[in-house]
Amino acid sequence: MTGWFFARAYEFTHKGTAFDSTMALYNNEIGSTVIHRKLLVLPDFDAIKADLLKKYDAGELWIWDGPGTSKQSNGQIIKSNGVKIFPSEEIIP
Repeated sequence: MTGWFFARAYEFTHKGTAFDSTMALYNNEIGSTVIHRKLLVLPDFDAIKADLLKKYDAGELWIWDGPGTSKQSNGQIIKSNGVKIFPSEEIIP
């Protein structure tokens, strides 16, 4: 649970654009639920990576879709499987 608090604190103190912060906080929340251990203590990095890749393929994470970076604000956040979170006609220009 401390990792979750640390990730949130980091995002709030190192804010980028609204897109970056929103996307990072959402993905941190998803990532904080992925827990795999070896020998009851050590993180099982292979299992964590495999679980996160499954979540990515299933569209459970958010990514930036647009030219360049989100700092240029020419794009939108979409699900990691390419599905739009909000249909583009609902976005206010």
